[in-house]
Amino acid sequence: MVEKKLNNILPEDFRALFLPVCCVIIMVPLTVLLIGPITTIVADAVAKGYQFLYSLVPWLANGVVAFFWQVFVIFGVHHSFTPVATSELATSGYTIFFSMAAIAVCAQASACFGVWFKTRNSEMKRAALSAGVTGLFGITEPAIYGVTLRLKKPFWCGTAAAAVGGVIASFFGTRYFKYPGMVGFSTIPCA
Repeated sequence: MVEKKLNNILPEDFRALFLPVCCVIIMVPLTVLLIGPITTIVADAVAKGYQFLYSLVPWLANGVVAFFWQVFVIFGVHHSFTPVATSELATSGYTIFFSMAAIAVCAQASACFGVWFKTRNSEMKRAALSAGVTGLFGITEPAIYGVTLRLKKPFWCGTAAAAVGGVIASFFGTRYFKYPGMVGFSTIPCA
């Protein structure tokens, strides 16, 4: 949004050099003074909401977290759960939270593989396969922004599958015993 406005204001000869600089000059203070604090407040509220719901109905809390994990990734709020999970690891020796995130990550990667399998568009086929493979290793942004969110239905199918997987994993007592770093298929040995 800032870049579009500046693109209209700055003369064409100066855009290549001054557009990035002006964007940084505007966005850094805005991020530090406004966006960062708002995101922190929202993230803390979400983390406390999870802890409250988990104290009442653990399987539902885990299903909700698994369902909304990719939505949290879109808004950048997913990092707010690291202190919650780290606290769980420190106090009880395990964390349930990372296992729900891993389920959500694998579900989104699986949605990409579904798109890869079903689509006839060769460009989308390449993007879906690539995003699915990176998603298995915990990097779901290409899957979200490049494939599933663009098509909408695969995104919501992935989140629904994550919720079902989160509920099932809750009944089996799935948990992580180590801090995995990036959650995904490759971190299953931590579980």
